[in-house]
Amino acid sequence: VELRLRAESAEQRERELHTKIISTQSTLRELRLENGSMEAKLACGTAELSSAKEEAVHLRGEVKKVQLAAFDASASDVNVKSKIFAAEEALKDSKAELEIARLAREAAEARVSALEQRLGLLGTTAGE
Repeated sequence: VELRLRAESAEQRERELHTKIISTQSTLRELRLENGSMEAKLACGTAELSSAKEEAVHLRGEVKKVQLAAFDASASDVNVKSKIFAAEEALKDSKAELEIARLAREAAEARVSALEQRLGLLGTTAGE
């Protein structure tokens, strides 16, 4: 009787172990599937990261181009402002020279007028 109980107990233990083995194999298959899925996600993430790095490098290049363009525009702006200032100064100088020439012309006209008056007076005096 004891032997039969031991045999039944051993059979029961064997069934439990067999069930555990099947359960463990099932869990192992699920974990392998999940691992495969995670590896696929990792590969996808790695590809996305690589693509993002390439885009970052490209964007850095674009930023450099924009910075250089802004620097060139700033330098051009300074150059244009310098030219405008020089033109304004030249215009002031020209106006001053024009004013001097106008005053000289008026003075010359006044002298001519005064000479003409003197000549007219001389002519009238001489004609008397």
